[in-house]
Amino acid sequence: MFQLNKLVYPLCVFLMACSLPPKEDANMPPKIMQPQATPAVQANVSSAWGYDGIHSPNNWGDLSPDYGLCKNGLSQSPINLVWSRPQGSPDINFNYKASSAQITDTGTTIMINVASGNYVAIRGEQYELKSISFHSSSEHTLSGNSLPLEIQYVHQSSSGQVAIVAFFAIEGPRNQLVDKLWRNIPQGKNIEQVLTEKINVAEMLPKKNTHYHYVGSLTTPPCVEGVHWNVLNTPITLSRDQILAFRQLYPHNNRPVQPLNKRKVINY
Repeated sequence: MFQLNKLVYPLCVFLMACSLPPKEDANMPPKIMQPQATPAVQANVSSAWGYDGIHSPNNWGDLSPDYGLCKNGLSQSPINLVWSRPQGSPDINFNYKASSAQITDTGTTIMINVASGNYVAIRGEQYELKSISFHSSSEHTLSGNSLPLEIQYVHQSSSGQVAIVAFFAIEGPRNQLVDKLWRNIPQGKNIEQVLTEKINVAEMLPKKNTHYHYVGSLTTPPCVEGVHWNVLNTPITLSRDQILAFRQLYPHNNRPVQPLNKRKVINY
């Protein structure tokens, strides 16, 4: 449950971010029908796209016929999130374990792929973790304010439904798991580096599971819709040098916020 000081929280974290250099109702939402890109490879679609110039997000819908939803979709992500009274308990249970993993610089983000067997249960449905990606600044905003980083854990159920657990990172004490990840970033693009030791990605999660839930899309082409977003509203902390290490690679790999279009956002 939120306390009154949560109402001023977005302003506080916004001030922290500014100190850094630039850089449903009960009915189930629709299933993704044969998406054009699986979650684990969403950043590796064939047609060129990016975050600058003619390949920037405003032009994604014109780069390929497969990217039409990026331009014309009505349930796109990310969105601006605004505090509302919680409507239930945060029914998210993580079941992650120490696993082998690979890290790749895809040319649009740093992506982590972990071995099978890592799951999250969200409101009674089980999803397997497929990939983790990082974005600077945050893709979702809190009351119009961007935060330094957003981290997205992309999952998929046995029926093909995609669920993303996302959370923010602000400046503070360093995260030991991120140290391990950054040390293993490959020197070249699209080179898969196998980590020398197993990692437990639960070590990067916030301590609280309270979150915003809504139905949106992938934030990269082909912008497939029907994605269950669960944006945790408690941030983690990374040290200043950890944040800057990522921003040196990707100072702005974030899609701008998209229209809500009367969608419901539920605060759990």
